[in-house]
Formats: sequence, C-alpha cells, structure tokens
Amino acid sequence: MNVERAISDLKHNLTYLKSIRDCIQWVPDTGHVGIHEWIESLPQPQIIFEPVNADNE
Repeated sequence: MNVERAISDLKHNLTYLKSIRDCIQWVPDTGHVGIHEWIESLPQPQIIFEPVNADNE
C-alpha cells in the first residue's frame, strides 16, 4: 500500500465529511421539513460520497 496515496485519500474523505458538517450547521428553518428532505431539495450537484479503497491502486 502506498502511504502517500492513503494519506491523500483520507484527506479527500475528510473534505467530504467537512462539507456535509457545514451544510448541516447551516440548515435553514424549514419548519416540518427534515434534514433529508432539505438536502434532497438542494440544487445539483449534491454532495456525493466517494468511498476510497487505499488498497486499490
């Protein structure tokens, strides 16, 4: 396994998690609409998880 690649992939995944965290922090007051409905109502592109397998190079 390439250590530099694994570190790069980890940083990439953390960036996605931070983006989602920031979105959740800034959820507007949507009344009865839940977080999932609010995320689905966002304009494209939406945040997409891209799992990274460090062993697959």
